Amino acid sequence: MNTNDTKSHPWPAAGKWIEFRFRKGVWLIVRPWYEANNVQYKLEDIWFLAQFKSWLPFLTWNIKFMGYGIHGYCGWKPIPVANDPAFDWNKLDVAQKHIREGALFVQLSVRGGIGKIS
Repeated sequence: MNTNDTKSHPWPAAGKWIEFRFRKGVWLIVRPWYEANNVQYKLEDIWFLAQFKSWLPFLTWNIKFMGYGIHGYCGWKPIPVANDPAFDWNKLDVAQKHIREGALFVQLSVRGGIGKIS
């Protein structure tokens, strides 16, 4: 089990349909949300921040049938906080500390689909 992989949604290993793993990550809850109500907020507008540094679950599936697949994931997936200008809060001291430590930032995400994937 690779607990520190940074791929957004690593599909199950060959021969497996479902894979469950834990990732050691940092989840920062920041308010206001990025572009909530289509409004771009500045760093000084942030009024709430909570951090969770823990082992966080991640489930992915890729069930193949007749050349097609039902695939998706549910859990905390990596996000590129350190180098993405969309995350204005990456300039906060607590975020900078985690970035220097090389922490994996994650966000709760669910996605699924039907079709051909590699």
